[in-house]
Amino acid sequence: MGLVLLAVRRLVAQRALAATMVATFAFTGGVLVAAPIYAAGAEQAIVFGYVERAPALSRDLITTLTTPPGFDIGGADAQLRALLSPIAVERLAFQERSSTFTATSSRGSVPASLAYRDGLISRVGLTDGRYPVADDEVLLPQSIASALGVGPEGSFTVRYSSPVTVRVVGIYASIPASASFIVGQTSAAAKAPALPILTTSEGFPVIVGAAGQSSGLRIAWDAKPDVRGATLTGLASLAQQEHRVAAAISSALGASVSSNLASLIPGVRREIADSRAPIYLVVLQVAMVGLGVSIGVGSLKLRRQSFELSILKTRGARTGFLVAVQAAELVLTAAIGWVVALGAGMAMAFMARAAHGPGAPGAPFGLSLGAPAELIGLAGIVLAAAALLLLSLPHIRRSVLDERREVSRERRPAWLRYPAEILPLSLGVVALTELRRRGIQPSGVRLDPLVLVAPTLILLGASLLAVRVLFWGFGRSERLADHTGTPSAFLAIHRLSRSSANMSLMLLLVLSTGLFAFSSSLRSTVLDHNTNAARGTVGADWSYLVPFPDDEARSVADLPSDATLVFKAPVNTTDDPRFAASTVIGVDPATYPSGGWWRPGDSTDPFPSLLARLKAPPLGERLPAGTSTVEIRATVAADAPPGVHIWAPLSFPDGAVRAADLGALRAGTQTYRTPTNGASRVLSVMLAAPDPAPVSLVRAGGFAVTFERLAFLGSPSGATAPLSDWRGLQATGLIVTSTATPEGFLRAEFRVAGGGPIGGIAPTNLPLPAIVGTTAAPPLSSVGLDVGFTGLSVRSVGVVRGFPAIRSSDTPVIVPLAPLIQRFEQILQAPNGGVFEVLAMGDTDPTAGIRGAGFSIGTVSRAADIEATLATSPQNLALGMEFAAGVAGATLAVMALGSALFFGAHRRRYELSSLRALGGRPRHAVAALALEYGLILVPATALGYVMGTVLLRIVLAFVSPPVAGTGPALLVIDWAGAALATIAGLLTLAFGLTSAARQMRSPEASLALRGEPE
Repeated sequence: MGLVLLAVRRLVAQRALAATMVATFAFTGGVLVAAPIYAAGAEQAIVFGYVERAPALSRDLITTLTTPPGFDIGGADAQLRALLSPIAVERLAFQERSSTFTATSSRGSVPASLAYRDGLISRVGLTDGRYPVADDEVLLPQSIASALGVGPEGSFTVRYSSPVTVRVVGIYASIPASASFIVGQTSAAAKAPALPILTTSEGFPVIVGAAGQSSGLRIAWDAKPDVRGATLTGLASLAQQEHRVAAAISSALGASVSSNLASLIPGVRREIADSRAPIYLVVLQVAMVGLGVSIGVGSLKLRRQSFELSILKTRGARTGFLVAVQAAELVLTAAIGWVVALGAGMAMAFMARAAHGPGAPGAPFGLSLGAPAELIGLAGIVLAAAALLLLSLPHIRRSVLDERREVSRERRPAWLRYPAEILPLSLGVVALTELRRRGIQPSGVRLDPLVLVAPTLILLGASLLAVRVLFWGFGRSERLADHTGTPSAFLAIHRLSRSSANMSLMLLLVLSTGLFAFSSSLRSTVLDHNTNAARGTVGADWSYLVPFPDDEARSVADLPSDATLVFKAPVNTTDDPRFAASTVIGVDPATYPSGGWWRPGDSTDPFPSLLARLKAPPLGERLPAGTSTVEIRATVAADAPPGVHIWAPLSFPDGAVRAADLGALRAGTQTYRTPTNGASRVLSVMLAAPDPAPVSLVRAGGFAVTFERLAFLGSPSGATAPLSDWRGLQATGLIVTSTATPEGFLRAEFRVAGGGPIGGIAPTNLPLPAIVGTTAAPPLSSVGLDVGFTGLSVRSVGVVRGFPAIRSSDTPVIVPLAPLIQRFEQILQAPNGGVFEVLAMGDTDPTAGIRGAGFSIGTVSRAADIEATLATSPQNLALGMEFAAGVAGATLAVMALGSALFFGAHRRRYELSSLRALGGRPRHAVAALALEYGLILVPATALGYVMGTVLLRIVLAFVSPPVAGTGPALLVIDWAGAALATIAGLLTLAFGLTSAARQMRSPEASLALRGEPE
């Protein structure tokens, strides 16, 4: 009890030192406490993210069966739901699919099947039309719609054993990946899965029943397990329960049950192990820094107590008693520090969770204090206390004479007396060389611990070497100090090069600053790269799959200021093999810079300057001023083709295109007229048949028309267009042959294969300006490309390396959107062969504004969702803890600086008293103090940031990108973190100088006479 009271009395007497010791113990133990807390939360996030990303066939419990005659689907559904009750199910989806039907229209017939799945229709992105509501309404995939030649508001017949007519209300391009297993083979001979015809839950039994199929339906239940908050152990337990439930369902329903959740456990275990290694590694690094700070503060404490201990030793106090007193002090300090460390550890864990990146929607990341965290933190503090107790043993054994002799000749630390930097530098170079030789192991998004070990070793060795060189320079500068004539510079430089405490403090500052610079900039770099990778996958912050709007010009004009419309379509055929695997991308040069995203580094020239080159020549023939009517005179030599009408697509100043029906094509020479209604150009003269086309027209196979005159009535000059300069214009892939006659007429021969646009004539279309990929550069002056039913001619005006949201294997061909759409409207076709997307930038949800502009929204993609998925990878999770540990290390370094300033004030009092005895002033001692610690802080901080940044640049060469094809990560320096750390160091220096100046304000002159060096 007496020892405890004595220890308490000594701690109270030196409460500033005791508080500093508690703080260093708290930070050292807090970092260790944070590691298991954060690792446990990260394990939940990894389990959730891994299972969420897994294919449905591996993740879900899927029950499938083929219905026999009279099967009760409703009863089976209720029974299955009851059997699923023992396990947690996040979502249960029921789906049904018919056998192969025959879908028939006037254009032809194709095999197809009808399908329904809970919640699927609302997540399917439409390329045209709307979602079905009535029992006889369906969605068609693009492939079947093209084969049948039907679109929205069209109809066709499906037959199993009986025919039934269904109405098409929308066209879609793909099914979300989460429902991909609804896709199956349409027939035994099919080479690839085909997308089904989709309908509602009410429409499926109505259509299937009317088509004559009463049994043989393929039905399935897709149960997605709920793994939110599950650890690896919880996932294994859920997999076992799921296996038992699967056996019960199979027995009760006689169905085939797929239950493969257990197959995901090895991958989850591997990712958890990959995340824990770097988490504990960076924590250990900073814990070692904390141990160094604790030893440094303990050394200051022993210096203050060493004279007292030597007196007690000289007066006969036993060594065991003095050891017991020191141990009691350390136990009390460590106990208080451990309690504070628990709170500090929780705070660091919360900081790490906030720093690792945005969390995935629904992803759990619980943080709670548990026994492992408490024990690990306690073990770290006990180790630090034991190290301090061993450090005090030499002081306990000294007599007064030994103490005076030891203080009079201050020794340099052992790491500065020997070339200690050789070992970490050698190991770091070897580790970096091995990393370069074999690359990241394992590959992918997981972080190789060697990526952290190599720079840490190099940073430690470089810090030792840098401090050695600096203090060598300080020693050489003593001669200059002797000639300055300034007491402040003399005292500062002489003490700077000879104080072992200064050497240790500078090493700590360089090492901590380097670790903080490395960790904070690595975090900024990876998070920035994740953002760019997510935007590169989506094309912007938001992407909406939309059908072609009814009034394209008005809808585009009404889009929000940070949104843009984009069209993407693969090239069908081309006359240049370099464009065989190409994607035509129509962009609006005016709105894309604000609404779309461009990958940095994908073009040598700034992308806005490239977009400015996309100025297309006007399409069609300009209408002279004052034109009120367009008149066409044409001759059909034979009988008039039945049902064929002649059309004139007119372009208006606002960019809108409206096709005017000039009436049915009649035999002989006839004149056809249409008012212009303010139009500015006529794009073409087109012929179109009804859909379905008359049988007699299809049997005829074709016809010829001679266009004799195109006049613009109402203009002052009564101008006409030189038809000899016009050419045939194809609309359905069938070539239109045109020949100029001696009379200046244009004779065109048309072939007919079905209803809709047949073909026409138009002025020769000049090539569209295009920005092309490097694989196709430099292209010919004019390259022909077919997109859907439209033939394009493009010429290169710029080159890029790639384009967001298209496959890296595809060559981008970027053209202006409005002229591209006019190419489709010129042949009376809605843009086909591709999809329209509205892209938008910004954090604010633009859905309401896009709907207000007249767009029907289909599939929505968000870059933030992809970024959140990347943030749950082990790499990002480890970076969160590394950043928090780096902040803790920087805080410890600031604390060490403050301690050195505060507890070194006693020596400064002695120096000031000496100066006063020689006629000096207090400002000389304060200036000496500021110069000494300024020369420690500024070079140490600068060196630390330079070394940390250089090492990060080296390491980035080995880190794989989070998304394939996104390119290497670009270094992003965390300037905000650097500024905050610098400000913290300068404030600490200012407060320390203020405190020291206050202590030295009234020094005792007797201090100089007593000659106390401490």
